[in-house]
Amino acid sequence: MAGTEPDVVVVGGGAAGLAAATTARAGGLSVVLVAAGPLGGDCTWHGCVPSKALLEAAAAGLGAGDAVAHARACVERVARLESPTVLGAAGVEVVRDRVVLRTGGAVPEVVGTDRRWRPGRGVVLATGSRPVAAPAWVPGGVRSTTTDGWLDALDAHLHTSGERAAVAVVGAGPGGVELAQALGRLGLAVTLHERAEWVLPGLPPAVGEALGRVLTADGVDVRTAAVTPSVPADALVLLATGRRPVVPPLEDVGHPEGATLLVRDDGAVAVDDALRTSVPGLLAAGDVTGLQPTTHVAAAHGRRAAATLLGVSVPEAGAVRWAPRVVWTDPEVAAVGDLDGPRHARVPLSRVDRALLAGVGGRRPTGWVEVWADADLRLRGALLVGPRAGELVAEAALVGRLGLTVPEWVAGAEGLGGTSPHHAYPSWSWVWREATDRLLGR
Repeated sequence: MAGTEPDVVVVGGGAAGLAAATTARAGGLSVVLVAAGPLGGDCTWHGCVPSKALLEAAAAGLGAGDAVAHARACVERVARLESPTVLGAAGVEVVRDRVVLRTGGAVPEVVGTDRRWRPGRGVVLATGSRPVAAPAWVPGGVRSTTTDGWLDALDAHLHTSGERAAVAVVGAGPGGVELAQALGRLGLAVTLHERAEWVLPGLPPAVGEALGRVLTADGVDVRTAAVTPSVPADALVLLATGRRPVVPPLEDVGHPEGATLLVRDDGAVAVDDALRTSVPGLLAAGDVTGLQPTTHVAAAHGRRAAATLLGVSVPEAGAVRWAPRVVWTDPEVAAVGDLDGPRHARVPLSRVDRALLAGVGGRRPTGWVEVWADADLRLRGALLVGPRAGELVAEAALVGRLGLTVPEWVAGAEGLGGTSPHHAYPSWSWVWREATDRLLGR
């Protein structure tokens, strides 16, 4: 078995692995990226790209078959930008293989099928996550797929059952509600099953109740508190019941009684602020850490892990408190920080003139913005429901990350005496003026 000694070996080719590899290479290190699956990972092939493409296709009025074709085309376009050819041109060697990590030395050895690597700087573990097994309350004997196979399964289902095919989405987290809304708007017979009392159970009940009404209006049969779902025999069951981190096999030659990698009860690899694990020379980034499994956090982790290997200090490298969480439904839902605190303000979008102007054809955009602050008016968190929520949340995320108080937020946005307004009128971002005014009692 041939052995080589690059500076860094990245294990995994999703958002975290790609960012770690390209950042380390840009810093002058030699890099080998080993991935068992196609580059781009879950986001490109099963998650962010195809699901959001399907939502856009539904909004544009495409039929179900054309919408699936559009989603496939988007996946292919994005995948071309993340190919081994593109990575190779950047100086990153890409190897398709499954590996074992052999720990116990100063840096882990990465062992593949017929090659092994002894990196000089370290290993970045970016192996992502996989769908959890179907919970016991999901009925057996029906055609089902996880979120890792939904696009192919949906395509086949449409070919056999037609564009009014029945689809049962099990799990009303972000991925489940996005797909349910897209499929409902495409004209499929969709049921959405959630064991909790409301959809999006990770967010306040008011959000789930509001989105549940929208989904119902879109033709989705929403069934919450669904302990035993009733699924038609001819339906395709799409299981969106969560994911679990993937940790490759470890052989600890220094401790034959067992590997020393610290893994939490939820299966995630424990890391410090610099994304170092309990194994010397091994860092972890992205979904495998369990620290907010989103693509933007994974990419940030990859860059930060590379910075650690390059010896660059990154303050609070592992922190994700101020990373936005977005559900790309219509209306969009976005949250950042902690959704609690002694100071609170809620602004309905009806207070923002842009919502009035956008009310064409009798349908006025609805939703609201909430902000929470400490007693000293330091921002704690924000929640947005409505158009452009995924864009608007970035301002609150920046304010929170900088540790600003609400008066400092207002002063920085408007200038001394409010003579230099930051928010354009009549933009959606004007809602922040309304929200901060209310927190300040104005």
